[in-house]
Amino acid sequence: MIVAIRTDASSTIGTGHVMRCIALAEELRARNVRVIFVCRDFPGSVADKVERKRFEVQYLPYESDTKNDLNGDYTSWLGVTWDIDAQQTLQALGSSFPIDWLVVDHYSIDNRWESELRNRVRSILVIDDLANRNHDCDVLLDQNKNTDSLELYRDLVPKNCRMLLGPKFSLVRREFALERHHRTERNNYGKRILIFWGGVDSSNETAKTLHALKALNLPDISLDVVVGKSNPFRDEIEMACRSVKGASFHYDVENMAELVSKADLAIGASGVSCWERCCLGVPTIMAAIAPNQVAVGQTIHEFGAGLYLGQLPKVSMEMFQEALVDLLKNRQRVDRMSRAGMNLVDGLGGTRVVTEMLG
Repeated sequence: MIVAIRTDASSTIGTGHVMRCIALAEELRARNVRVIFVCRDFPGSVADKVERKRFEVQYLPYESDTKNDLNGDYTSWLGVTWDIDAQQTLQALGSSFPIDWLVVDHYSIDNRWESELRNRVRSILVIDDLANRNHDCDVLLDQNKNTDSLELYRDLVPKNCRMLLGPKFSLVRREFALERHHRTERNNYGKRILIFWGGVDSSNETAKTLHALKALNLPDISLDVVVGKSNPFRDEIEMACRSVKGASFHYDVENMAELVSKADLAIGASGVSCWERCCLGVPTIMAAIAPNQVAVGQTIHEFGAGLYLGQLPKVSMEMFQEALVDLLKNRQRVDRMSRAGMNLVDGLGGTRVVTEMLG
């Protein structure tokens, strides 16, 4: 069986799409499925991380930069027009056809691209969380919305499309499920805080958070500051960590699950990594750094598994300071958040459902 995954990461796109696809790919490989990634070779791409996980990667040529789409249609995120990307994908997969399943996780791809590949693949799974364009797919997965969102997709997918909606279908990497299995009760509540603003963090919220926590002068607090490979402020953040007592700098890590498991609380973006923290019962104080992250933050907040403060730049560091101080004073509230998160995301449950369906 062969599954192809078309997804991208870049300094504009971020890394979340690729990371959740790695979670799916790892579970597929455990079932002896051959997985092929198709990724454009953008600056800030993390396709090398996919290779380090020992997956095949077919690279599409870098032709132009992705740009932030102010109108919110994300069309520039392919780097080329949709029809060129479709043809390049067909060429990249040429020797591997027929493909059993094509997985698409990309905000720039819609039903036109999917229909172009339809005759060369047996089935198509789309991973989406925008509900803003039509799809030609057999299955649609949106882990950030719940069943009340069925109406949003009613006119966007074929009538026979199977819908997988809600956090129970979260694509969580295998390492988090394993860490959850070995998780022990935390004894030093509030002593360790994880800071992670995603794989890129182009506005350097990481350094801002570091300075904000330093100003609070909290005694006996340890900080794990995680910076992705695509972060343009690596040197500045590493230097800032040296000036903050108890701060440890972590770059392009391979042990993220271990770092999350040791944390009592987290601060960062309301991206896909929030579901990983829910899996391990670590509440996040979060803000959206992009419009597509709003739904994640709101959902986690509504279920009582974290604190969503709003979308940047409307959220100030003072708001983060106040939220952190409040939670440090209220262990019972944090414990409730922890349990709520673990109830939302049980680890490999969602990934297993998807892989069993693909199989």
